[in-house]
Amino acid sequence: MGWKKLLGDAKGKIDEIAENRRQINAENQRLQDEADKKVLELKNKVDNLLDKFEISKFEDFFKRYLNLSVFKVQEEDKKNNTVYERPMLRSEFINDIYVYLDSKEISFEHLKDFALKAKIVAPSFFGMESEVIGNDRDFENIINSIKADFQPENIKDEKELQSQLTIFIKAKFPELKIEREVLAKSGDKLDIVIDNDYVLELKVPKNRTHLRNLSAQLEEYAEEYPNLCAVIADISDQVSISNDGTELEARLTENINEYSDRYFRKYKVPSIILNVGMRA
Repeated sequence: MGWKKLLGDAKGKIDEIAENRRQINAENQRLQDEADKKVLELKNKVDNLLDKFEISKFEDFFKRYLNLSVFKVQEEDKKNNTVYERPMLRSEFINDIYVYLDSKEISFEHLKDFALKAKIVAPSFFGMESEVIGNDRDFENIINSIKADFQPENIKDEKELQSQLTIFIKAKFPELKIEREVLAKSGDKLDIVIDNDYVLELKVPKNRTHLRNLSAQLEEYAEEYPNLCAVIADISDQVSISNDGTELEARLTENINEYSDRYFRKYKVPSIILNVGMRA
């Protein structure tokens, strides 16, 4: 009887160990399946997003996030025994993206952040509609408040307009953080930044060249700061020669309206146009 009991106990122990192993293997398989599922989901997300990229946007992404600037591939012409360069193909950009994702040098969040700032996709692509709508409404409130209530005093230059507008926003929205001349990634200075999110770029133009220069600034800033607005001082009522000797263009108001429409059409950047007096 003792031996039978001993054998029975041993068999029970073996069965228990086998069951434990089975459960461990099942758990390992479950974890592996979950990991494989996440990898596949990420790949699908990346593929769907990269489908929206134009070649130029791939180049912009690599410049900004990986500091790369050469997008050529060397190939050998076996017939002539020479080497030549050609532009990278779309498939090669995508392959490189996956290499950098695997090496952890970039993440999906980098792709997402760039795609939103460069307006490659709408926020709804990532299910962010409600959050961004809230941000848009907040920015719209600030813009409308400036349009309705901001009455600038005569200014000497753009810095004075910047100072007056900063004081106005601080008084109107005391809960917001207001900063002036914030350094952007490009090295340029953003005139007014609100809550690290909303950007106001000021200009006191005297001719079309100044408005054209503002267009180039807005094009660059719009990729990085989706909540961007141009604040343009119309000084058309001033004498024909300004304090610094720059001649005012005769059709300045018309040009300002034309360019503000262009800023919105091309970059989705709204404008606030202010009638401003100049002082000596």
